[in-house]
Amino acid sequence: MNTDTLTRLSKALPSKLRKRLEATTHDELILSFDPLTPEDLRLGQSRAGGVPDLPDSLEHPAGLQFLCQINLAEVPRTPGTSLLPSEGMLYFFYDMEDQPWGFDPAHKGKWAVLHADTISGLRARPGAAKANPRQIRFTSERRLTDPEFAPEILSGSGSWRKQQEAGE
Repeated sequence: MNTDTLTRLSKALPSKLRKRLEATTHDELILSFDPLTPEDLRLGQSRAGGVPDLPDSLEHPAGLQFLCQINLAEVPRTPGTSLLPSEGMLYFFYDMEDQPWGFDPAHKGKWAVLHADTISGLRARPGAAKANPRQIRFTSERRLTDPEFAPEILSGSGSWRKQQEAGE
């Protein structure tokens, strides 16, 4: 169910059911990946693949492949993203050759997440890009935490119905 459907449904329900439905929803961050042409490529944009735009204070971790960079100013503010800084850049790197899971202490150094406080002074770092860059776009939608729960709320069946009959 998307945000519009949930809003319409919530407005149509009696107050008690509306509160119960709203308690089972959450904001979901959705990432979409769009191909980038060389003309569309901008310094500091959120993207996956290609080469990173790093400030001089950060180095591309040796032996790791660049996965993506996230411009934090582009991330919608939701309860789930409130712990992230509101500006700067996150960079993700990974050892694509060994592809470690990270459960073994020997996997230390096989991945890295770097943070730059600002996006000023960025420059594209030359290197072998193993993937064509794709722009990352962010949207946020209100969704049901447990879609299986919706029919129970609307029909009044199941445990919720039994709780109401018992006066709980």
